[in-house]
Amino acid sequence: MASSSLCNKRIGGVSPDKISELPDGILVSILSLLTLKEAGRTCVLSSRWRFLWTFFEGKMDFDDDEWKMKWPKLMRRINQIFKLHKGVNVERFRISFGNLATLDIVRPCKCVDKWIAFVAKTRVKILELKLSNFRVQPRFLQCLRLMYVRADANMVNYFLSKSPDLEMLLLEQVLNLSELRKIEIYASNLEVLFFFRYDIDIKIKDFHGLHYLYFGEGRTIALSKEDYQLVDMKNFSLPNVKDLHLIIAPTEGNVMLNCIHLLEAAPILNSLTIEFFWRQGVEGFETKLRPGMDGFDRNRMRPNRCIKVVKVVQYLELSAVDARFVKTLVDNTESLDKLIVAPYRAKPNFPMLPQGIEEQADIAMSERGFLQPRVELVIERDLDSC
Repeated sequence: MASSSLCNKRIGGVSPDKISELPDGILVSILSLLTLKEAGRTCVLSSRWRFLWTFFEGKMDFDDDEWKMKWPKLMRRINQIFKLHKGVNVERFRISFGNLATLDIVRPCKCVDKWIAFVAKTRVKILELKLSNFRVQPRFLQCLRLMYVRADANMVNYFLSKSPDLEMLLLEQVLNLSELRKIEIYASNLEVLFFFRYDIDIKIKDFHGLHYLYFGEGRTIALSKEDYQLVDMKNFSLPNVKDLHLIIAPTEGNVMLNCIHLLEAAPILNSLTIEFFWRQGVEGFETKLRPGMDGFDRNRMRPNRCIKVVKVVQYLELSAVDARFVKTLVDNTESLDKLIVAPYRAKPNFPMLPQGIEEQADIAMSERGFLQPRVELVIERDLDSC
């Protein structure tokens, strides 16, 4: 009788669906055990299942074996899935595509930005991007930042040699660059050059647009491997630079003072900002830097006649370090109207200074013995405005 009744139910309508009565959380957990493609197919089961897959928390794998579509179509499909996805967690996001030999970098780069944003939003635990045979054509690349990644010397040089429109180059903590000895940059529009902890000989074909240089710990801009000294800055040409922001991490006196040759390299420079980067602290610098400072011959330079404003940030008034540098800098200007000094103030990742050194610097800065009477001295106490 019971069997007959059940048969009647099946004949007269749909058999009872107990799974659909489960809570959403359990159903999403079940769907997340499937592949993303399989989970997406459940949307046709009923209105109850239509949007459950959009909370998928499993392994989002996109590869040419399963999806069987060309790369441009797959990119569109991935972006559509991102728009529909409402989950807050994803176990894995993986893209593995084998045949990208003719792919241009412009379209995938835009998609990669969206992928990274999705990874951050959904707290992805495992991220895999495998684009084998990807022949990058970076001719439209304007900004290249490589930070805390693995890259070899050939890859870096390939990007730089094929990027004529590059405006910004930043290399920081890039692994596997021990074989990188020389870089040639062909970008005439390069404005920002930032290297951190690399002993590299850098040749830039055109310095005309450059206005921001970073000289980091160790020699980081133009290194001559023969004598481990900075290439003479007076060989640089910055004919169109009017404003220059130079960051210096004090390491050796001759390295620091050689930067002053940039005044000669930039004949129409109007304003210069010097920011000292005290990442290694200050203890022992006076003794360490003095020999290099004493060896600098300012008589071989032509003074800069255009610079009007010099700003010094994170200034400590160490007699053989930043004080010596600033004095030499000021001595090599003929039309300076204003010297702005922003005293050292503690920042994240900066070392603690010996007790009393900041107070000593504040007192010393009020003295203007090395300045001409016409030069206005301005002391800024708020570094947030820098």
